[in-house]
Amino acid sequence: METRNEKVTEDFLRLYNQEQRAVYSYIRTLLHSPDDVEDVFQETCIALWRSFDQFQPGTDFGAWARTTARFRVLAHVKKRGADKLVFTSETVELLAREIEEDSAAISSRSAQLEGCVKKLSDSDRELLAARYLNGRSAAELTTELGRPLSTLYKSLRRIRRALLQCVELSLKQEEHVT
Repeated sequence: METRNEKVTEDFLRLYNQEQRAVYSYIRTLLHSPDDVEDVFQETCIALWRSFDQFQPGTDFGAWARTTARFRVLAHVKKRGADKLVFTSETVELLAREIEEDSAAISSRSAQLEGCVKKLSDSDRELLAARYLNGRSAAELTTELGRPLSTLYKSLRRIRRALLQCVELSLKQEEHVT
């Protein structure tokens, strides 16, 4: 039987795993030094876990995580205030607002892309997954599939073009509905 702590841990990890790259990218956008980014990211992860009981289930975990990250970045900027390579608090706030505004558009594009990928043929989806999700190189795939490199590149280019067109069309249709 699953305990409450195990359930909370699973809930946190599921939500965190969906958003960790976005949170890291968000912090990377706000800070200059890769070392600072790593430090603040780790602090943010710890803060998210420690305050997870304050997260309201059903709300946007990504937005909550980015807000936590923004406060961690601001604390870092304040602490490192004398360092000229660190943005001012005002700049961080401005960048954070811009990113939040863009995140809705990015989420919409991601959702549309997911739908468009589902519309692809099985073989096209498998090729995309092999190349981009599994990280296999083009050279590995040519050997595995027995196809010339130029043919593989043409197939990937055709699939990417079809996905772009599908996403753009879906977004235009979404605009007309709203």
